[in-house]
Amino acid sequence: MNNINKNENSLIDIQLYATIILIISLFISLLLTYNEKLKLSNQESIFDDETEKYLILINRITFLIVSFGFLYSSYINKEMAYIKKESTDSFDLQILASLLTTIAAILALYSLFVSNNESIIADIKNPNL
Repeated sequence: MNNINKNENSLIDIQLYATIILIISLFISLLLTYNEKLKLSNQESIFDDETEKYLILINRITFLIVSFGFLYSSYINKEMAYIKKESTDSFDLQILASLLTTIAAILALYSLFVSNNESIIADIKNPNL
């Protein structure tokens, strides 16, 4: 197996791990959203407020890390296509999409820190790639 094939295999592994982590993050977002619905309907919630805020923070940080993983993967894929003398146009679009997702993740995490709202309805957003 040559060096480029090893790199491609490693990148696929990174993308698989990032996707698994993203699915777990989405499941946590689903639980947090359902928890908020229970609280709004005056039913017993799954998480207390402290746990909920902690999960939101961890979920946002995790999503930021995952978005960096996809950005890195897209950049390396472009570099490998360039080395192979293949077209890099689609990789430019993937890098742009990953960059925009990373910026959105940074803003979502930042909004969590600057939010003075007692209600955390705005804090529960499902991350999307």
